[in-house]
Amino acid sequence: MTRSNFQFPKAQLEQVFTKLLQSNSYLSSRVDSQMCNLLLDYLELMHKWNRAYNLTAIKDPEQMLIKHIFDSLAVAPYFSQYHKVLDVGTGAGLPGIPLAIFFAKENPQMHFTLLDSLGKRIQFLRHVVLTLNLKNVTIIHSPVENYQEEQFDCITSRAFTALDRMTLVCSHLLSPQGNYVLLKGAKTEEELQTLPQEFALVDIHEVKVPGIEDNERFVVTIKRAI
Repeated sequence: MTRSNFQFPKAQLEQVFTKLLQSNSYLSSRVDSQMCNLLLDYLELMHKWNRAYNLTAIKDPEQMLIKHIFDSLAVAPYFSQYHKVLDVGTGAGLPGIPLAIFFAKENPQMHFTLLDSLGKRIQFLRHVVLTLNLKNVTIIHSPVENYQEEQFDCITSRAFTALDRMTLVCSHLLSPQGNYVLLKGAKTEEELQTLPQEFALVDIHEVKVPGIEDNERFVVTIKRAI
C-alpha cells in the first residue's frame, strides 16, 4: 500500500481505543463517543501531517494511538485540580491536546496553553485547534525563555528536557502556589537527584499504559520549596 492510497483505519482504531479505555476505570467512565471521535480525528490529522512535517518518529496509527493519545490521557487524574495548564515543548500537542479534549467536558473552566518554538509544529497545532474547534486551547510560538505573558498553576511537559533544567527555565511562568506535573520515563529517579534546591518533590506515581509495558512511565509533581 502506497502513501497516496492509504485509508485511515478509524473504525479499527476505535475498537482498539475502546479496549484501552476498558483497562482504565477513571477514563472508561468519562470518555464518551463525542470525545472519542475528536481524539481519533486529532490522531488522523497527526498521522496525515506527520508525512510532511515529521511530528513524531512513530508512523503506525495504532502505535500512535497507544503511545501518544492514550499515554497522554492516562495521566488525566493528576491534572484535574488545575485551571491554567502550560504544556512546554508540546511538539505535536502532547499531552496538551488529548488532555484539552478530555477536560473540555470534565472541567470546562480549564484552559490549556501549548507552547513550542518550531514553526511547523505551531502551524499543525493551529490547524488542529481550528479544525476540531477546541475553545480551551491557546497556541504560542515562542521559546519558553522568551514567553513572559502570564503565569500558570500547572506546567507540564512530556519530553522537553531533564527535571533540573525544566524547573529552572520555566520558573518565571509558574504561579507561586503552582505545580509542575511532568511526564517522565526510566531516568526519573536519577533526574530527581539533581533537582534544584528551589524546588521540592510533592509526589511521584507510576503510570501503566497497555501496549508499552516495557517502558517505565511516571508522573512527577514538583512545587516551589521556598
